[in-house]
Amino acid sequence: MEIRKIKETELEQSLELNQFAFQFEMSDEDRINMERVMIPENTWVAAEGNRLLSKLHILPANVFVGGRKMKMGGVSGVATWPEARRNGLVRQLLEASLKDMYERGHQLSFLFPFSIGFYRKFGWELFSDSLTWHLKREQLPEKGGIEKGSFHRAAIDDWPILNNIYQSFARRYNGAVERDENWWRYVHRKIKKAQIAVYTNSDGEEKGYIIYNVKNKMMTVHEYAAIDEETRQQIWRFIANHDSMINEADVKPPIDDPTRYFLPDPKIIETRNSYFMARIIDMKGFLIQYPLKLEEGNSLTLHIRDENCDWNDGIFHVTYAPNKNEVTKTGNGEGALSMSIRTAAAVFLGYLPVDTAFDTGKIAGNKREFQKLKQSVVTNAPFIYDFF
Repeated sequence: MEIRKIKETELEQSLELNQFAFQFEMSDEDRINMERVMIPENTWVAAEGNRLLSKLHILPANVFVGGRKMKMGGVSGVATWPEARRNGLVRQLLEASLKDMYERGHQLSFLFPFSIGFYRKFGWELFSDSLTWHLKREQLPEKGGIEKGSFHRAAIDDWPILNNIYQSFARRYNGAVERDENWWRYVHRKIKKAQIAVYTNSDGEEKGYIIYNVKNKMMTVHEYAAIDEETRQQIWRFIANHDSMINEADVKPPIDDPTRYFLPDPKIIETRNSYFMARIIDMKGFLIQYPLKLEEGNSLTLHIRDENCDWNDGIFHVTYAPNKNEVTKTGNGEGALSMSIRTAAAVFLGYLPVDTAFDTGKIAGNKREFQKLKQSVVTNAPFIYDFF
């Protein structure tokens, strides 16, 4: 048995394992799209000869952290044939992929976990939640108000318009994926069979969009992006204008969306689910890129514990600079704040408040250094709309 990259001749086997493990049947279009993104360079397998036993796929992308871009490897399609399970194959694939992503210059890795506890053993940690609001028709916003712009229908071929809006929206969040044409066409799964509407304000500027479906008197809003407050209000006005067609609506809002407060009847059902996990692949590279909120020349000393990646395990001295911080790995840990690689991901991406991490013992160290860390962490909310 060997751990290696997949061969071109084994792609069909990988698709078969996907369909079996995730219990779905691919259409011809699904198969073509999967082949577009499942390239051998990004797929690790455990194999006996030419027979695949287990596999995982890495989806390279950029993500926003504090408004800056970082390289991320999205782990997806982790699957093993039942007869090969309980043999540590996924562990070996994850270990190989961690080293691979590090060598390819990724600062981060994201995944949607089948088991949070399982992936925590390899250094991933929760960094984002997803919200769903369930509203009855009578709980929709009032249909009155001033119509300040207009909506027009869009399609997947209008991805440049959607992407223009999305990029401005995504920069506000830690973890939001930077999309491109390939992402809109072949990774964004909900868009193919959905309705898309774009909002243009009275100055002719495209400022928002909504992706949704209406079926059996139910409206499902998969995603919406509003660049400003006017657009947020107009998108919800647009949702309310479907009242004659629906009895209920399920809406997936951005994590920090204030709309619930402004509803005439805010007593809706809100479901909050743990969503994506993040792992810092390259702690030094991450700290170099991270937009610390410190005065120029100020520094932090961090003791990071990482049982899986020895290049991350140690003491890092970080000095703030406007574009790229200066980071050295040192043996001098005097005054360092100590934390695991998991805690570092949750704290620096904004999911776990620094105060909470310190009070609960997830971070240990002196209070002076703790206050500097608290000041340093960016305040952008952690949020990702995508699924892979």
